[in-house]
Amino acid sequence: MLLQLLAAGVLGALLTYGYTRWRGREDAEVKRLRARLTAKTDELAAYKTEVQGHFLDTAEALDALTSAHRNVFEQLERGAQRLVGDGRQGALNPDAPTPDALEQIARRVPPELAGSDTGGAAEAPEPGPPIAAEDVLDNPASAAQRPPPNLTPSRN
Repeated sequence: MLLQLLAAGVLGALLTYGYTRWRGREDAEVKRLRARLTAKTDELAAYKTEVQGHFLDTAEALDALTSAHRNVFEQLERGAQRLVGDGRQGALNPDAPTPDALEQIARRVPPELAGSDTGGAAEAPEPGPPIAAEDVLDNPASAAQRPPPNLTPSRN
């Protein structure tokens, strides 16, 4: 009886020792995986911040470029008015849309971009006045309203 009790105690101790060693390895693996997950999460957050900063810097650069472009055309128009002296408004491009019309055109969303977030299931943008063909073709300010060219090769 004593021998059976002693054997049961030794067997219990061996099982307990084996279980704790196995459990310890599992805990170490979980800790290692958690550390990797935390590192990857931090890396992704840093990447997202970097991308956001890039687009903000790009937007500021485009805004500065647009402002400089506008200043050049205003300077040319002032010089033309001063040098020609006839006082016509918009002497460089008499068919150019007014600043209010340009602002209204800039606020419109092209139909192909309207549903880009939801896979094409977005509501249609509010219709505005039609854009004249000469505005689109002759006016550099309306170049942003043109759809991008299709650059994908066709498969024949």
